[in-house]
Amino acid sequence: MLIMTFLLFLSFALVSGMKKRNLLVFFNDIGGKADVKIGQFSVVQSHEGVKNWELRADRAEIFEKDQKALLEKVAVTIQTPQGVQLSLDGDSGTINTRTKDFYLEKKEGPMVLRLSNGYTVETPALSWLNDQKMIVAEGPARITGPQIEINGDELHVAPENQEVTVSGHVQALVH
Repeated sequence: MLIMTFLLFLSFALVSGMKKRNLLVFFNDIGGKADVKIGQFSVVQSHEGVKNWELRADRAEIFEKDQKALLEKVAVTIQTPQGVQLSLDGDSGTINTRTKDFYLEKKEGPMVLRLSNGYTVETPALSWLNDQKMIVAEGPARITGPQIEINGDELHVAPENQEVTVSGHVQALVH
């Protein structure tokens, strides 16, 4: 039974296209619980051999039927075609194992999205919409960078074309 469960997990990983490294796999046979628990979970999204983004978590609980994984202590790195790197850390989150959409949040304080070009975004939580290649923060968001500070109620970041849209009650200060 244990071998069959392990083979089912491996075929799920291969079919879903997820790349995992340094796996510590724990199986839970209690109904209603996670199908698989993984330490050092990693998902890499690439296109034509070029890595677009990587999500790493200290721990993941995978629910195959729901096509979802619950994540703890998450770090994400997104690379734009122009060479700008975005990085962020969250305390917890979820990822849809089929669509690769994910949601991350901080328990205390703002989540900080750092861009290698000197800008930062602070928000309590954010989502990555994989098909649209877009970061969405529904809630207060603050952008700071060289000589600028922008506050708004909602934020959309399209890393591929380096577009940022701030909406809601927007305030901008140019230094």
